[in-house]
Amino acid sequence: MADFESLLNRWQSAGVLDAASSDRIRAWEAEQEKPAGLRWQGLAAVILGAILLACGVVLLVSALVVEPGAWTSMHLHWGWPAFLAWLYLLIPGSVLGGYYYYQSR
Repeated sequence: MADFESLLNRWQSAGVLDAASSDRIRAWEAEQEKPAGLRWQGLAAVILGAILLACGVVLLVSALVVEPGAWTSMHLHWGWPAFLAWLYLLIPGSVLGGYYYYQSR
């Protein structure tokens, strides 16, 4: 049952529409094209995401190969100040991002 079907029944029972008019509306709605949906947008997002990920990997590898001393600076022993700075950016950013996302819905 389509979205408009309950409205047609209600208007017909209220006497606003007669049976012939509601049948013509149903026939016209049946002839209309159905929306394509979001399938192609989702596929485009996945393809573009894969392209961006591949480009990011290429940029990282090229920077490590070309820049002198870049590979030696990739060690992960930066200490507590860097870890706390990362947490300072991660936690409030996640909370604010989630808050604004759910407010927009």
